[in-house]
Amino acid sequence: MAHSGMIVLWCGAMTLFEVSHLSSDLPFYEQGCILLPHLASLGYGVRTSGLVSDVYPFFVSGVLHLISASVLGFGGLYHSLIGSEVITSGIFEYRWTDRNAMTSILGIHLVLLGLGALLLTWEASYLAVSTIHGLRAGEMLERLRTQHYPLQSLVTTYCRLHLVATDGLSAWTT
Repeated sequence: MAHSGMIVLWCGAMTLFEVSHLSSDLPFYEQGCILLPHLASLGYGVRTSGLVSDVYPFFVSGVLHLISASVLGFGGLYHSLIGSEVITSGIFEYRWTDRNAMTSILGIHLVLLGLGALLLTWEASYLAVSTIHGLRAGEMLERLRTQHYPLQSLVTTYCRLHLVATDGLSAWTT
């Protein structure tokens, strides 16, 4: 848990650092930004023209990461200093040497990750609030706000964009 907290802490601190040094006169890549372009590609703070209009969503993302990092850090400290070595309560019984328990814990986490991926796919298909990588963020947001795309359309569009971007099959171009 503490290791995850350190990773999330870096993400939050680096996002806030990039926000504090952001200049609207230069593109992200000329400023050395590595996290803000990813947030902008998700559509946070981006106008339909593709330009960043508001940095407040970037700030909120950084602060939420810092709060999450503190929770993970305190959880790591609790489990390393105060918590018991062996948990013996119902289905959460846990011993490091029990291979079956470790396997089932890993399996449960993988199932939860799969359900999260399905939820994101459903969101992109029916709620129309996500963006597809490859299109300009503002253009895609405008399309998604006005139309609903079925899953087949999303996958086909992504494949077309990927093949065009990588000089793939010319027959797939739109």
